Amino acid sequence: MYGGDSDGCILIVHLLHKRKIMSLQMNYLRTLIPG
Repeated sequence: MYGGDSDGCILIVHLLHKRKIMSLQMNYLRTLIPG
C-alpha cells in the first residue's frame, strides 16, 4: 500500500488518464459518424 500522499496523486493521475481516454473515444466516434 502507498502512503496517503502518493495515493492521492495516483488517484488524480488515474482520473486524468480516464478522462483523456474518454475524450479520445469521443473524438474517434465523431470520425465514424458522418456530419
